[in-house]
Formats: sequence, structure tokens, C-alpha cells
Amino acid sequence: MIATAWAATVKFFVDNPIARWIGAIVLFLIGWTVLKNHLKEAGRQAERAAIAKKQAEVKAAVVERVSEIATEERENADHALEARDAGEHFPTADVVPIELQTIGFRNPRGS
Repeated sequence: MIATAWAATVKFFVDNPIARWIGAIVLFLIGWTVLKNHLKEAGRQAERAAIAKKQAEVKAAVVERVSEIATEERENADHALEARDAGEHFPTADVVPIELQTIGFRNPRGS
């Protein structure tokens, strides 16, 4: 019975020109949808690849800048130490006589 119904359906679509046109239109629409989805997915993949490339470039630039900043900080610290060591040595409160300590190294709170 199923085979007879199937044979009748196929005979209807093969013999009827309107049914053939409708079938062709349906197949065209299905093909168009598949093609459109394929193109959308290809565009998404290309966009993901471009974003990944840009992120890699930005990450490389950040790493480079961080190393430059670290180098600059080390150089500045070295220059500060050299300047401190090369300058005149001023007395500190522990090597100045007590009479001068009260004048030169006064407590800012007044005591």
C-alpha cells in the first residue's frame, strides 16, 4: 500500500508540468538557502581570523611596550642611585652634635 502511494506521488510529479515547476522552485529555494548559509559562515570565519590576527598584533605591541617601560624604570632607578652616590654627602641627625640637632633637624610638630 505504501509502495502504491509512493508510485502514485512520483507519477503525479513526473507527469504534471505544474508540479515539476513547483518542485524546481522549491529545489532552487533550498539551494539558495544552503548557499546563503555557507557564505555567511565563511564570512564569520574570515572575521574571526581577522580579529585573532589583530589581537595577536595588539598583544605583541603590549608586550613590547611593557618591556620598554621596565627597561626605562630600571635605567631611571640606576641613574637615581648614581646621582645619589655621586652627590655631596649631607649630615644626618645621628652624626650631628646634639646642640645642632635641635636647630637643624627640628620636629615639625613643634616638640
